[in-house]
Amino acid sequence: SPIPCVVNREMPREMEKSNIDELIENFVKGVQNAKKAGFDGVEVYAAHGYLLSQFLSTHTNKRTDEYGGSQENRMRLPLEILRQVRQEVGKDFAVGLRMNGDDFTDGGLSQEELKELAVGFAKSGLIDYFSVSAGTYNSRPAWISDMAFPLGPLVYLASGIKECVPLPVICANRINDPIQAEKILAEGHADLIGMC
Repeated sequence: SPIPCVVNREMPREMEKSNIDELIENFVKGVQNAKKAGFDGVEVYAAHGYLLSQFLSTHTNKRTDEYGGSQENRMRLPLEILRQVRQEVGKDFAVGLRMNGDDFTDGGLSQEELKELAVGFAKSGLIDYFSVSAGTYNSRPAWISDMAFPLGPLVYLASGIKECVPLPVICANRINDPIQAEKILAEGHADLIGMC
């Protein structure tokens, strides 16, 4: 939607249907390349206030067509991408969804709203797991968990998504050692740990 970027203040134009179709096609091409390169799966990125996250949020999605308004409409683009991706790779290739557990943004998606979205994505049958993070450019620098943050600041968000969905959940952000990771798993907050 034509809302100025909070970082550089540039005004985008609303995507036309032809742009959306091209975007979906390019996601599929990216997945084809990953599969040809020998990867075991891909993760569709719908977090941190980037494009698919923007479509999900009423804070950034002001569209009046089939991609805006209701929760069903706002989920339409990510689901169309996931449907095409799944069709391309089949059942034996992992497809995950990276999404926020909270936007930490005034007017953005709350933890409860994101739980509802996660339930909808899980019910679609198109994904194998969730990878949970948080924040948007509107909440920066809080969405970048640097060394000033306590360990595991987003564990509770992954745990909240895990309570709502039957799929595995990956928890990440300031999980720095195997003992901490094992504790998160043992306490049932997540099924997998993302470290980098």
